[in-house]
Amino acid sequence: SAASDVYKRQLFILIALTMSICLLAVGVRRLHDVNRSAWWLLLGFTIVGLLWLCYWAVKPGDDDANRFGDRPTNDSF
Repeated sequence: SAASDVYKRQLFILIALTMSICLLAVGVRRLHDVNRSAWWLLLGFTIVGLLWLCYWAVKPGDDDANRFGDRPTNDSF
């Protein structure tokens, strides 16, 4: 029915918004690991920028502390 479709659409929007916020937070943290500002995420709107973001996603983080803080430790594992 039409009412059911409206609820499904609202649920989808809620889930998509929640996932987008989570992915944005992970992207910001990853960029901070490689000493880049979160503003670099705007490169994702370009083809060349996506390549840079993919590179930074797999690049090892900085060995020492950077302007965003100390290097995360693996003590919790």
